[in-house]
Amino acid sequence: MRITSIGLLFGLIFLASCDDKEQPFADFPLPPKNQGVVLIGSEGNFQFGNADLTVLDKSNYTVFSDVFFQANRFKLGDVLQSIYVHEQKIYLVVNNSQKIEIISPQNYVSLGSINGFTSPRQIVAKGSKAFVSEYYANAVRVVDLISKQITSSINIPGWAEEMLWLNNKLYVCNASRNKILVIDATTNVLTDSITVGAEPVSITADNANNIWVLCKGSKTKQVHPSLHKIDAIRGTVDLQLQAGVYDDEAKELCINAAKQTLYWISKHVYAMPVSATQMPALPFVYNNQQTFYALGFDPDAGELFVADAIDYVQKSMIYRYHESGALNGQFKAGINTGHFAFYKP
Repeated sequence: MRITSIGLLFGLIFLASCDDKEQPFADFPLPPKNQGVVLIGSEGNFQFGNADLTVLDKSNYTVFSDVFFQANRFKLGDVLQSIYVHEQKIYLVVNNSQKIEIISPQNYVSLGSINGFTSPRQIVAKGSKAFVSEYYANAVRVVDLISKQITSSINIPGWAEEMLWLNNKLYVCNASRNKILVIDATTNVLTDSITVGAEPVSITADNANNIWVLCKGSKTKQVHPSLHKIDAIRGTVDLQLQAGVYDDEAKELCINAAKQTLYWISKHVYAMPVSATQMPALPFVYNNQQTFYALGFDPDAGELFVADAIDYVQKSMIYRYHESGALNGQFKAGINTGHFAFYKP
């Protein structure tokens, strides 16, 4: 669920018309291919219960729709917020259904769920231990992946978004307080906070283990979006750049396979080397009356995936771009595609 509200709109959902092949999920289960798959999470419409999972088979770029339902014969739930691949399992964070559904990457069949959340946003894990950020709970949850149980909660002030687990520390985007919270990943104790810009929502690390934080900004408060580089050793902000204008709220920070180029959405799609000291003058992908909604970088194929939500009612259009900026292909996925993950057997 995005924080900017999406109205409960009605309308037709159009069939895909694209240069990649789309077909019914006829030969289920779909085995993973040597080239791997792209897992495409579509939120659906809030309170409609029409979230779904699309799978792109990279061996022949065939699109398989509504995969979770095809595998399990029950709906995934309301608002698929994010997807996480960990130790041969896929974790689907279903925000408004207050759960994390666990599926097999071999056949997409449910392996159970983790329940007891208020409004889960993202999961990160090492071994059998995981952390889950929440929107309404004023907490980060600690989860045992073996028992599939919440074992404890770390109290934080306000809304938590994306997280980064680095050097045995958990860095949490505390969007409502303009902070990056630092939690000891062993003791689960909040140890520090770092002030950044308005509404930090995305976080990643580069090839030198510098932390990059994208702050959404605020149109109502007339605060620009911003990008911050944090030294993970000292816990200090070493670089702060303003992005775009008030109307172009920023989101969806990701990084390429070499961890040397950052990408994000601020109306257009921007790309910037981590060595840069100023914002790019021109977009990487121009917005031509599109509604850019999500980004993901495929580290194996070297492709950037860009989701266009169009009108928030019909199926999203997904674009595949080479790192050079060349368009490699496009296809349709579910309604309000909001997250990409990548699996290779």
